[in-house]
Amino acid sequence: MNKTTLFFLFIVNLTFAQLIGNKDEMTSKYKDTSTTIYLDAGYFSIERTLASNHNFLNKPLGERANEIKSNLWSHSFGLVSPIKRNIFFEGGLSLIQNGEEYNWKSNSTDSTFNYTTKYRYLGMPLQVKFQSGRKISYFIGAGIQPQLYFGYRQNQTWTDSLGNAGDLTIKQLNNVNSFVISAIGSIGISLNFQNNVGIRFAANYRKQLTNSYSEYNGYIHKTSAIGFTIGLTRKI
Repeated sequence: MNKTTLFFLFIVNLTFAQLIGNKDEMTSKYKDTSTTIYLDAGYFSIERTLASNHNFLNKPLGERANEIKSNLWSHSFGLVSPIKRNIFFEGGLSLIQNGEEYNWKSNSTDSTFNYTTKYRYLGMPLQVKFQSGRKISYFIGAGIQPQLYFGYRQNQTWTDSLGNAGDLTIKQLNNVNSFVISAIGSIGISLNFQNNVGIRFAANYRKQLTNSYSEYNGYIHKTSAIGFTIGLTRKI
């Protein structure tokens, strides 16, 4: 799936949700039936699972078995629109970062070697949510998130036994999957103020269902992320 297709799907979802949000039948005095747009920023703790690809090279993990979790930011915008009473659809676009870190230090010298790896994706979070309330809204939702790969970055730093330092940035990785899918879930609260402006807070979970690497890579790599988002909302 290329970027044009992903953008087209977002426009279709936007139009579909807006049409649903305009239904006149949902006019409950106590329920929020308006469509809301949002802009979120989230901080996630990301862990990866890594296994040898038995269908290809069956490559041992080696030092990669010692990689640790990474904490990274992600950003998203989109809309939340009612389908029926208390049931809402949420769709949008997200800039997603997955990653891992590695830190090594010699037991006998001052030598060190460290790196931070980031995989960047353009995602489309799609959720069905249960939501209740007007001034203060509570919600819980689940869905899927197609993700289009568009960038890789690994920052390496090291020192040798004489104390000399060096660094290297790698911006390309071969044999990656251009398209992955994750399952997502969220639970949170939205505070709605005057002038149709508000803020929302949510706890989020994301679990990658497909391999980050292609079938010709020596490893099977998947990530899971848990974190919190805060965002601005605007009813339209």
